[in-house]
Amino acid sequence: MKHLIKTLMFMLLVGLLIGCGTSDDGDNADRVVPSLVEVDDKTYDYKVKNQTDQTITLEFNSSQRFDYAIFNDEDEQVYLHSDEMMYSQVIGEEELEAGEELVYRIDLSEIDLDPGEYVLEAWMVPNGEEKYKVSENFIIE
Repeated sequence: MKHLIKTLMFMLLVGLLIGCGTSDDGDNADRVVPSLVEVDDKTYDYKVKNQTDQTITLEFNSSQRFDYAIFNDEDEQVYLHSDEMMYSQVIGEEELEAGEELVYRIDLSEIDLDPGEYVLEAWMVPNGEEKYKVSENFIIE
């Protein structure tokens, strides 16, 4: 009887540990697809599309939803959008329904860049993390 109780307790503990190890975020990470689409010269849309069959909730610890950086051809960061911005310290969330996408406009026309080749990199910032990162090459003539 004592052995049976120990066995049941062990199975219960294993079941709880397995349940604690699952995460929707990790399972959905490869099915939430980011993209950068050039709208016109120096303007891009950063898109994040939910290609899962369920709603994904992204929680944020400020009013900032995304960020982007520009790197030169020597892989040096020459611009970071969040360095130029101020964000409210408010908790918020974005719900992304199945098949839905979030779209954020990126306007590079006000950034002083020398002629050359660059990489634009954009990402979401839920709870201060970098998620759904994507990059696109572009040229300033």
